[in-house]
Amino acid sequence: MQHSFKPALAILIGLLPALPCMADEAPLLTPACEEALALSALPERLRDSASVYILTDEGYQQIREGDGQFTCIVERNHVSALVPQCPDAAGASAIIPGIIMKSNWVLEGLTPDERAARFELQVADGVVQPPAGPGVSYMLSNFNYAWSVRQEALVRVAPHIMYYAPDVDNEAIGGSMEDGLGENRGYPFIVDEGIHGYIISVVEHTSDSSAVDANCRGQLPNVTLTIGEHRHAADEQLATRIQP
Repeated sequence: MQHSFKPALAILIGLLPALPCMADEAPLLTPACEEALALSALPERLRDSASVYILTDEGYQQIREGDGQFTCIVERNHVSALVPQCPDAAGASAIIPGIIMKSNWVLEGLTPDERAARFELQVADGVVQPPAGPGVSYMLSNFNYAWSVRQEALVRVAPHIMYYAPDVDNEAIGGSMEDGLGENRGYPFIVDEGIHGYIISVVEHTSDSSAVDANCRGQLPNVTLTIGEHRHAADEQLATRIQP
């Protein structure tokens, strides 16, 4: 079954500017690695029907159009970051163009403050829209490598599920990042407060990572700092094996 959000998403992606010159010459993953990494955000049972975008030397390109609800992509919130995620149909037409836009700004060399200001202008101009309705974005990968402004370092982030929560803050839901990333797994908290904000719930296990293991040897960053995760021995062993 085809979903009506996909033609609209393709039009929105086509309106985005081409990939700028990469700041600090951020390395590209092989297409097979990037596809496997993007799909690793989803439960394995949902992957065969998912659509996939990957970053190429000409920008983000859709390499697979599935007939399911989810669209997978690897965001860059830093030139070294790799943040695989898969929003559902309710969010893809808004979230995917936003991810591509912000990732391009990273590769262009904009600072976090510059990116935030530019994003707010896009929101004010109506270019960026909230998700069409309630929904989720999966981030279950064993390989979530995000740049932490607080830590000033690349960190490995616990597997989690994100629920769309536009313009909601932690006070409204009684959220606590400290609790949600600590021993009280599943406790909700807000990230990316604003039009593309999420309620986060950390989960116990990562998704199956065998395709990443097979396709990404030597390509993923060597990250030792893990946020919000009591990593199981098998997950830790796999993550270590794939790193350079």
